[in-house]
Amino acid sequence: MSHTMKMYVYNNSGHTLEGYNVDHAWNDKTQTAHGENLPYQKLSPPTECITGYGPEKDWYTISVNIDSIGHKSTDFYCNSSHDHKCVEISVHDEYVNCNYYKEDTPEGHSPDTSCKHKHYR
Repeated sequence: MSHTMKMYVYNNSGHTLEGYNVDHAWNDKTQTAHGENLPYQKLSPPTECITGYGPEKDWYTISVNIDSIGHKSTDFYCNSSHDHKCVEISVHDEYVNCNYYKEDTPEGHSPDTSCKHKHYR
């Protein structure tokens, strides 16, 4: 069973994200959030993605260019549920956190579930 979820990128790196590209894939459906010059502690505009629950998991492929640090990338899976309305990809200097929320936006809310410390390759 699939549903639509909003995907946000949050810059928690301490530096400007000169560029970011986040692919979300689920059950052969892929959507991409991308942008430039995302300041520290700022949230990107949302990108709608299709997700679901069951045996399929959300697969993320992340590529960022962090000012003063350079290019970083990783990929990982994390599992959402039918009641998650948004996901926040929180970019840090050495790793990425994937936070799922039951609300439409992560702002002012605590994550329902998370996949933490997904280190760059």
